Amino acid sequence: LADVPTCTTVVVVRRTGLDVSMQAGRDHGMFTMDQHLADLVNSNMVTLEAAQEAKARLTAQNKWTIDEALFDGKLAYKRGQTKAEDADIELEWCRFADDGSFEIKTIGDPVPEKLFYKIDQANNRIIIGYDDQFKNAEDWTIKAGSVYSAKFDMELKDDDELVYLKMVAIP
Repeated sequence: LADVPTCTTVVVVRRTGLDVSMQAGRDHGMFTMDQHLADLVNSNMVTLEAAQEAKARLTAQNKWTIDEALFDGKLAYKRGQTKAEDADIELEWCRFADDGSFEIKTIGDPVPEKLFYKIDQANNRIIIGYDDQFKNAEDWTIKAGSVYSAKFDMELKDDDELVYLKMVAIP
């Protein structure tokens, strides 16, 4: 590469194919096969295998909690810096079970509520529903590409408000 300083391509793809760092055709705007691969990965065109890996990561942790909450793109809550009550946060923790159940424990509630989750293969994501028929499944979604071993991102639609949650594993 030292002999060709005008065309540098660096592609790093982890096993899940989700983390991509690239600089291609820096001086000449060249389109390379590596750039095409990176575009596919960045467009969230992940495989069913990636969604199954995401499920395995979600179930591997005992419990998850909110690290940050954004309401319509504005930071409303940061764990350890904001009181949950001040940001209208009710979720204390959540848990994914292998059987497709999803428990949520709200602040002040002694008993967790049971919901359900499944892989939505067509859209490469995990959806959460209030019943096992997933009638309201569009309300809670997790893109497979956002799930790591100790964190994931979840989107919720609450009436007209879009809530974006950055979740972390509880040690």
